[in-house]
Amino acid sequence: MTDLRLLLTADRWLSHRRVLLAVIWISLVILTHIPVPQTVQGLGVSDKLIHLIGYFPLGLLLPACRVPGCGTGWRCLVVIGIYGILDELFQIPVGRTASFLDWVADVLGILLGLSAWRMLARTRE
Repeated sequence: MTDLRLLLTADRWLSHRRVLLAVIWISLVILTHIPVPQTVQGLGVSDKLIHLIGYFPLGLLLPACRVPGCGTGWRCLVVIGIYGILDELFQIPVGRTASFLDWVADVLGILLGLSAWRMLARTRE
């Protein structure tokens, strides 16, 4: 736990967190705009759970990256939440469906990530 807390809060790891956030976010953009692989469909895992897990690291890492103007709470939720809406809408042209419930799962993942960030940041104090 201590190592994770240091990774997410220590200043010396800021550039690493930013690279990790960029890699995760770019991966999400790519993965949500290609057809769902048969192997994923065959797993029997809830689509909503996948959305929640996919957006959790965004909620965890965006405040950890100290993005100007984002803060660590509501602004992060709004920024990532708007991205989630756009993500759902831009799936339509590539043959996937937009779903309000998928977006709700995205927001829950963001909230869980933000909550985890706040808990880790508090232990640093």
